[in-house]
Amino acid sequence: MVKVTDPENKKPSNKPGEAPDDRLSSPEPVMVYKEPREDGLNAVYINMDCTALLNCRSSLKTAEAISVAEKRYFSAVYFHTLFLFAITKNRKYSAHREANDAVEESAELTEYISDLFTNAYAQFLLSFDTQELISALEA
Repeated sequence: MVKVTDPENKKPSNKPGEAPDDRLSSPEPVMVYKEPREDGLNAVYINMDCTALLNCRSSLKTAEAISVAEKRYFSAVYFHTLFLFAITKNRKYSAHREANDAVEESAELTEYISDLFTNAYAQFLLSFDTQELISALEA
């Protein structure tokens, strides 16, 4: 069974002299099963408006430098998220946090990893330069 929906309920405009839009965007396919399956991570949402990235962008002078910083941030967050999720899940670790009254509560893995990517971790990913690290080790 396939269910196709249009969340915005847009109707095509057929005004005189206006050609219909022949371009179709491809919606994201989502696999659905009768019995729930634990498939892991379905999507990684990356906040491109985070303070760390916006602060980094504000110091850059050219559109090319901004584009490189955005791509670097996006790829670093994406791959770090995948690595952390896969390692934590495959090694069967669980996350706990201290609640307001010093009582521990378990945290969902996705919530835990999302919480890791606060400004401090995002700032680290933006400032971490592999070439500088290699140069420092060789000196």
